[in-house]
Amino acid sequence: MPPLRILAAQGGQFYQILQQGEGGVRGSLGYLYRTAVGLITPFRVLVASGLGLAAAGAAVSVSWANAQREINLALVGTGGAAGLTADSINSISLAAAGAGKATVSEARGMALAFAATGKISAGLAEQLTLQGRQVGRIFGEDMESAGQRLAKAFADPSSGVDDLNQRLAAWDATTVQLIRNLGAQGRTLEAQKLLLEGLARSTADAEMTTGSWAHAWDNLTAAVSRYANIAG
Repeated sequence: MPPLRILAAQGGQFYQILQQGEGGVRGSLGYLYRTAVGLITPFRVLVASGLGLAAAGAAVSVSWANAQREINLALVGTGGAAGLTADSINSISLAAAGAGKATVSEARGMALAFAATGKISAGLAEQLTLQGRQVGRIFGEDMESAGQRLAKAFADPSSGVDDLNQRLAAWDATTVQLIRNLGAQGRTLEAQKLLLEGLARSTADAEMTTGSWAHAWDNLTAAVSRYANIAG
């Protein structure tokens, strides 16, 4: 039954029971309060805290181990072609969290998406990860989707510039054509550099419009995830 219905139906009986205690209703409520407080002893608090810390420690340790297995599997074959390693992905993830730009898991997911292309270097992956949250906000996506979008665009700048420019409008027609030409000529690094410059300008503008509360929340969640992963 709904609690309010129980209270309406049985409230009178509860009141009568409390009345029968020493000191009436007030005395009965006082007795219940003292009994509850008496259960909270320093030893019990210490034991509960210890168990809670042990459980939290086990959880972050398992999470870290699972993440490392995921990274190592992702770097097999094409994933390691651009020089990304497990250490570099961990470093990128912690750096993004330290800067308040993403949680460790969000940054790790983006870095793995970049690694999967085999065409995005560790240095470029780190810069893109730092901009991932703002890209997601501009496109109305979560960071996982934003990471996939950036991975696809930077792996193939010739077509990626058109996808990004539809929303960002960060490159003029001349620059768009130059990026296409560089991509067609196999000069991918040069094309990626031009893409990154335009992306940085757009995300900087988006950063200016983000409210202080959103910044504070981003920094808090990123810091918590960073220290949890360091502990793990």
